Amino acid sequence: MNKKALFGTVAGLAMVAATPASAITWIDWSAAGATATGTAGGVTATVTNSDPVGTYSHVANGQSYYWTGSGLAGAIDAYGAESAALAAIGDIITFSNGGTHTVTLSPNVTTIYLALVSWNDPAPGTTFSAPFTVLSQGVGYFGGGGTLSNGTTICAPAGCASSGEEVNGIISFAGSSFTFTDTGEAFHGLQIGFDEISPVPEASTWAMMLAGFGMLGAAMRRRKTDQRVRLNFG
Repeated sequence: MNKKALFGTVAGLAMVAATPASAITWIDWSAAGATATGTAGGVTATVTNSDPVGTYSHVANGQSYYWTGSGLAGAIDAYGAESAALAAIGDIITFSNGGTHTVTLSPNVTTIYLALVSWNDPAPGTTFSAPFTVLSQGVGYFGGGGTLSNGTTICAPAGCASSGEEVNGIISFAGSSFTFTDTGEAFHGLQIGFDEISPVPEASTWAMMLAGFGMLGAAMRRRKTDQRVRLNFG
């Protein structure tokens, strides 16, 4: 096997586990209290408090108007047709007390999506441990339409409440976990989604990759040996 073919084989094996990007899968929440827990598509999501500042509320199935009413569908669907999917589940995790919260999805996923409903934190706003990308934004169920920008903070430095705006939309984070700290308000909520579970090569794939690298190393060693022999007897 020549080097080009061998490199192609190894590269192909390294990509075996990769899959095309899929649509957002939104979590179906089953419980909320000191910890909010939900599942979807083989993934378990939890939201926990790092500070003892209160509990979460679970807005149960049927509260779909938060996702479809009074313009929020426009804020959500500016990214994709997600409002119908969110409304079908009808769940929102809500909290009014400020503090530090940790979002974790298991097993690992490639991207976490956060659908925001009525975020109107007083100064200094909400700060995230990881940078987010704004995918959509607009007017929500309670009006508003505060401006989101890519970064790690919502409503910095003065806070949305200073201008009476409500932030609604979808933001995304790379990876499977992040924390955020908010200052609290009368009501704000979120829904969490993901695109796909992070690919993990199967044992047989690892074995094939190792064998391929071994063959590549052997071929390179033989080439060096042949070069030395030609130099000595050339």
